[in-house]
Amino acid sequence: ASQRFNAVDRIKLQASWITVGCITELLFLTGDRSSLGQYTSRTSLRIFGVVTDPNEFTSLFIITIPVAVYILLKSDNKKMKILSAVEGIFGLYCVFLGGSRGALLSIIIAVIFVVVQNTDISFKSIGGIAILCVIMFYILTRGVLPMVAPDILNRITISSIMKDGGSGRSSLWLDALSTVWDGSVFKMLFGYGAS
Repeated sequence: ASQRFNAVDRIKLQASWITVGCITELLFLTGDRSSLGQYTSRTSLRIFGVVTDPNEFTSLFIITIPVAVYILLKSDNKKMKILSAVEGIFGLYCVFLGGSRGALLSIIIAVIFVVVQNTDISFKSIGGIAILCVIMFYILTRGVLPMVAPDILNRITISSIMKDGGSGRSSLWLDALSTVWDGSVFKMLFGYGAS
């Protein structure tokens, strides 16, 4: 992410990420999936009989979906734009099936960043983004969300996140922060060791 790429390398990198996204989506949607019973209807990819962690699996789309949005904004290749749009929609569907709130939030932030960084502020560009948002909202509400189990959709709501504290992660973060701030300077410099 910190390296500068020339135009040819950038196109190759984007094509590889779109390919990774498409292959992963095909494996997930047509291959072996496993439902995580204790976590409602969340599903994840099963590889060689081993169920992948849904948060880890869906984190792959934190890269592929923003790359797809970047291609939609910048590419002149119509076939690549269509492939990117399809990859983005199916990738979002996979994220919803996985039920990862962190991945969904990360994707939203990354997509907003990509749009802001790669859009010239003009009446035409704002109108185009508004039309694209309306189309994506329509596809999301009419095509993607009806295929997702209601308990997964309920899990993504703000009230659910507040109720369970982000699956207990908020208490872990608060404990970690209090340990850092209440600890000595030496522990901040040299670490806390195994506890």
